[in-house]
Amino acid sequence: MTGRGRDSSIDERVLTAARRLADERGPEAVTLGAVAQLAGVSRPAVYRRWANRAALLFEMQTSASVPPMPDLGDFAAELRGAVRHLVAALEASDRAVTADQYSLMITNPEFAARVWERRWGPDQQRVLNLWDRAVQRGEVSPERDGRQLIDTVVAACQFRVYLLHQPCDDQWLDGLVDLLLHGAGPSPA
Repeated sequence: MTGRGRDSSIDERVLTAARRLADERGPEAVTLGAVAQLAGVSRPAVYRRWANRAALLFEMQTSASVPPMPDLGDFAAELRGAVRHLVAALEASDRAVTADQYSLMITNPEFAARVWERRWGPDQQRVLNLWDRAVQRGEVSPERDGRQLIDTVVAACQFRVYLLHQPCDDQWLDGLVDLLLHGAGPSPA
């Protein structure tokens, strides 16, 4: 005897309810119990799909659309735009939810792999597309590792926003991009 298959309509009902709660009352209102009630499903049905609130909120984030990165014909300008987009997302995030998600990533390799596969990997690829265009235009060296540059940008922004609680204003962003593109040597004229 086989069990019933998973009802995928429950997934969408739960995500719709979670988005509605977040939109109407903020991310702090998104609890598994409140979502279950609004979606008209049992709490165990929600828990079978998402082990905790951080996992559910992550699912909401990964299903959100991300705007494409425009081709501006200038890698420095494109990188500044990508960094501004990243910083805006970091600054707008709910810090308690982010801490829960990072904690879950640190302790749960499967969740970390899912975050990488469904969100961070595709985000990195969008920025790598900027890097590839810059290589084709001769703006950056093809011997350099674009992923390393992206990792450095993300780490610096997360450190400044989440741990130092300092703003990433235009002066700081321009300095970061200049440092990444030109190193510690004299600034280009």
